[in-house]
Amino acid sequence: MARRIRSVGILALVSLIALFALTPLAGAAPRAAETKTVTIKDFEFAPKELTINVGDTVKWENDGPSTHSATSTNGVFDSGAIAAGEDFSFTFTTAGTFNYACKFHDIMQGTITVGAAAPAPAAAPAAQPTVAVDAGDQPVVDGAITVASVTAGQDGWIAAHLDENGAPGKVLGQTAVKTGDNKDVKIKLSEDVPVGGKLWPMLHIDAGTIGTYEFPGADVPVKDAAGNIVMKQITVTAAGGAPAAEAKDAVEVDNQAIKNNSITIEEVYASKDGWIVAHLDENGAPGKVLGHTAVKAGESKDVVITLSEGVPVGGKLWPMLHIDAGTIGTYEFPGADVPVKDAAGNIVMKQITVTAAPAGLPKTGGEDNSLALIFSALVLLIAGGLLMRRMRRV
Repeated sequence: MARRIRSVGILALVSLIALFALTPLAGAAPRAAETKTVTIKDFEFAPKELTINVGDTVKWENDGPSTHSATSTNGVFDSGAIAAGEDFSFTFTTAGTFNYACKFHDIMQGTITVGAAAPAPAAAPAAQPTVAVDAGDQPVVDGAITVASVTAGQDGWIAAHLDENGAPGKVLGQTAVKTGDNKDVKIKLSEDVPVGGKLWPMLHIDAGTIGTYEFPGADVPVKDAAGNIVMKQITVTAAGGAPAAEAKDAVEVDNQAIKNNSITIEEVYASKDGWIVAHLDENGAPGKVLGHTAVKAGESKDVVITLSEGVPVGGKLWPMLHIDAGTIGTYEFPGADVPVKDAAGNIVMKQITVTAAPAGLPKTGGEDNSLALIFSALVLLIAGGLLMRRMRRV
């Protein structure tokens, strides 16, 4: 009897061990594909770096006012123009690292890392080399600027980006730098920058074809340990003088009636050539464009904007200053001609209300009034004649 009980116990123990061993296999199900979102706002992809698995989909959502794109540097995907409020999705079917950029604003960069399986535990990060750029405000001398000091963690480039609406824009020139400290590095500029204009000397890696500058492409900007791009903004000064006073962008306009299907902007101050644009108010914020007029750098007075449609009395408009950054002389928004921002990062604009046109003055002359006078004179003449006839009889 005891032997039978022992045999049953051993059999139950073996069955239990087998059950625990097979449970993970029975419960393991294929991983479902996921959709990850990248937000486009304030000239930035967020997050800039994203890790996914094969089969996952990335969705880019444009939450900003300007048109952008998500375009891979190796031609794997291209969203085309993503207008404000629109999105673009792409499913990754192969593992690898995919760098991409906005083809309208090449400073906007991102990376999608696609893994074939669940990532292994991350190793301890390697020590981050010191990287830095030091440059001061200066005049352009012989078509070049000088960066006082560049400290690079690897061979790369120091590139001069033109300031566009307060952020680094197109590249005007670049010079190769070596690992370590580099002093008094000159960058030859491809075009003139006026006094008061701004540049962003920025450190890039040399990761594609070594010795060939490739950006947009493999030679992306360098980031420090905190994830910030290694760069510094400088102002172009007058030769031998103090920095020029910074131009102030502003729009001055009051509530007004629409005249000849147009509104008039009293004063526009622009730091560069651009556009004054009439946006229709939509739920308390600027909406679609009803008209635009070109303005020159400096002060412009009594600028008339012809509207493409009527706006009722009590309706609201937003006259707004835009740059002219794409095809010069052609208004491109959504597109390159984005709104101008002031030093505090606010869009230069002002809301106005459409008022009623002044009422017309009463008539003081004309054909109707002349007839009335003639009629009154005839009545008086007849009355006078009757009165005289009566007096004679008396």
